Amino acid sequence: MNVKAGVLHMVSAMHGIEETFLGALDNEVVLDPIAIYVEIDSPGSAK
Repeated sequence: MNVKAGVLHMVSAMHGIEETFLGALDNEVVLDPIAIYVEIDSPGSAK
């Protein structure tokens, strides 16, 4: 086995591990988080 084939095999194995812990089941939906930024004014702060 050459280096390229070895790396591809390792990447494939790592993908399988990630799917085990992070992958969604058939009845699950993955929602990407959306960041919301809010400015908070503290009492006495100057603008």
